[in-house]
Amino acid sequence: MAQIVISLAEIIDILVIKGYVPDVISNIQPIENGISFDAKKGITVRAFVQFQEFDKGLLKLKLETNWLADKLLRLKTISDGKYILFEHPNLLIYAQKFLEDHLKIPKIESISINNGKIKIKTFNMS
Repeated sequence: MAQIVISLAEIIDILVIKGYVPDVISNIQPIENGISFDAKKGITVRAFVQFQEFDKGLLKLKLETNWLADKLLRLKTISDGKYILFEHPNLLIYAQKFLEDHLKIPKIESISINNGKIKIKTFNMS
């Protein structure tokens, strides 16, 4: 078993450098159990993504915005990707599948976020 501890700020930097953050997202800041950011598509909206839970390889996040953006998100279909499913207000990330496809790591046992730090516990599949 191994434990990886990484800050939300480091995760944000990695996502930006690797090009996983679209151009419409800016001013990304770590907060206690998630991130805040500005999304600009015509108007700028402040949004927050809060960690909910990790279970069976699926990372569940909750997207919070202002009232108007919330109403628009309910009307707009967001295309799901290979690793992401959006069911308003929940953003589901197939974290285990993503990491298996991109990195050679063991199976994830748990993920927790507390005070701006992400802890990932893994174990070898034997």
